[in-house]
Amino acid sequence: MKRILLQCLFLSLLLIGADQVSGQNTCLDNWRYTRAISIRNSGFGLLNDWQVRVSVNTQALIAAGKMNADGSDIRFTSGDCCTQLPYWIQSGLNTPTTFIWTRVPQLASFDTTWIQMYYGNPAATTIQSNIDLVHFAIGNDSMGTDTARPGRTYATQELTFPFNARTVRFRLYSADTMRIKFKVTNDTNMVTGTSPFFNVPSTTGFHNFDAAMVASSGGHPGWFTNTGGSFMNYCTPVIPCPGSCGDAVSRIGDNGVFGALKTDSCGLVPSMKVWFRRSAFSDPQSNSSWAEFDRMQPFGALTPSGTSMCFNDSLPLTVPKLNALSYQWFRNGALVPGATDTTIQARLDGSYHCVADFGVACQVISSDTIAVAYNTPSLDLGPDISVCSDTGYTIQAQTIFQTYLWNDGSILTSLHVDTTGSYWLSVSDSFACVDSDTVFVTLHPLPVPVITVTGPTSVCPGSSVALTALDSAWYAYQWIPNNETSANI
Repeated sequence: MKRILLQCLFLSLLLIGADQVSGQNTCLDNWRYTRAISIRNSGFGLLNDWQVRVSVNTQALIAAGKMNADGSDIRFTSGDCCTQLPYWIQSGLNTPTTFIWTRVPQLASFDTTWIQMYYGNPAATTIQSNIDLVHFAIGNDSMGTDTARPGRTYATQELTFPFNARTVRFRLYSADTMRIKFKVTNDTNMVTGTSPFFNVPSTTGFHNFDAAMVASSGGHPGWFTNTGGSFMNYCTPVIPCPGSCGDAVSRIGDNGVFGALKTDSCGLVPSMKVWFRRSAFSDPQSNSSWAEFDRMQPFGALTPSGTSMCFNDSLPLTVPKLNALSYQWFRNGALVPGATDTTIQARLDGSYHCVADFGVACQVISSDTIAVAYNTPSLDLGPDISVCSDTGYTIQAQTIFQTYLWNDGSILTSLHVDTTGSYWLSVSDSFACVDSDTVFVTLHPLPVPVITVTGPTSVCPGSSVALTALDSAWYAYQWIPNNETSANI
């Protein structure tokens, strides 16, 4: 049998000002929006473990229903779109300018590093903002208090900056109202930075104050109060100690050198903690050149002609045209060479999907997957046939097809033949897919026996007569009624 299938199938930082779809990945797939943040290291050498501050209009995002009101859906990842980075929300949420810090593992010199900010997951309920995971700190969580005299500048050698830094936040434990400003000194005790005055509330407890000042390696934090107050940790003077706690590390006035600092033996440790970042760099600049788009925007593949096709045919698949830079189709997870348009002519069965690339790190989205299958009919006329018949033979095909066409032009499900030869049939199904098959039929005429009588045809009882039916074309004999199987009886 021969079967023939016929056709039928700045350090600079750019915060992208608009919302953007995150990359095609299996991470954070319940987060609807992301922002791509481009960080440029403009020749500072290799930077490790670096803090970066971004400014986000959380007020607009919360009002639009894109961000949870408490910021519990905010996440940051590295350029691989998956590895989460720690972050800390410095200023309050629901503001036009919300400062958020994250910590980037490494920034190569003269190179651009991409990180991603995710939001837009109402099911996210855990707030992950944590200053201690982002910034470095010196100080303590002590709740001890002592009197800070007014009109004096204080510092302590117990708290020392380990490298050149810039302060971010000061926290003190206070028991009453006061006015205070914070200071930093260099390693020779010269004041090198001073904050504005802050009003400490009367509520007893920890109070935070944000002040950015350049601090030198080996330098110390300090403070000045013009009202006095109670916030220093209590300590017992060590003998000999030049005065009570604090006196040996203070100076009258709002500036100058902490001359007694290095000789202090009282071990003064204020109830204060200072968070700081590495060195100083320019604050981020915003850029709104990227259009907003949604990770969950409709990007379903369409099949205008269904999902079945004939063998050796093609099936058009298409996706919506987005504001993407490029498109790429895949079959069974492998790239289809040259398939870079919104439409593809699928010529093989398999699972197809399209990826739209928006030209920014992680910002690619994938369409739905379409399973394309062959819908080829399967005709089988059976093996070649050899029969003995004087009346011919009827070839019967399956009755499941839409159309039939035999080699003699007939269109029935069967064909009666009366001569030996090759016969073919072509069928089509409801999708107009075609198949065909050929069968060879050999017809053998029925044999006609000729009996030769030797002797008289009339005999007496007990006598016999010889009968012969020998024919060289015959293969077997059977006489009736005595069932003899030889040619002569």
